[in-house]
Amino acid sequence: MYVAERGSHVVRKFALGPGTALTTIAGDTGADSGHVDADGPAARFNKPHALGLHGADLFVVDYSNKVMRVVDVTAPGPFPVDTVMSTVISIGAWGASVVGDRLFSCEHSGLVRVFQLVPLPVPTATNTATESGSASKSDGTATVTAT
Repeated sequence: MYVAERGSHVVRKFALGPGTALTTIAGDTGADSGHVDADGPAARFNKPHALGLHGADLFVVDYSNKVMRVVDVTAPGPFPVDTVMSTVISIGAWGASVVGDRLFSCEHSGLVRVFQLVPLPVPTATNTATESGSASKSDGTATVTAT
């Protein structure tokens, strides 16, 4: 189970059962609020308010920053935090919920926004060869050329 601690500006994981544990997975209780996309304790939130889990993605309504953030909860840790929506939450969301492939965000004004969750495309490798014998390979993030 995941919990957003609005006053502490952190996101925590609560493990139920024997050896119950509460672990901070994003943000730092000893740090000031802010808006920093980073891994684990280096990330900064400003009143994280609501959560929605979709597969490996934990969506976090970062209320005072008026953005939607996502935490990859399957990473080996520290967990990476990224801003995924910054202009669509204009007033500040009070709640978030995920149902199937839809993220529902309820804003302070009473407006409910619905977002389709789609997986990001996986970069595919492409190979090209020229007549002179050199080859080029691109994996979507870098291009390597060998002759």
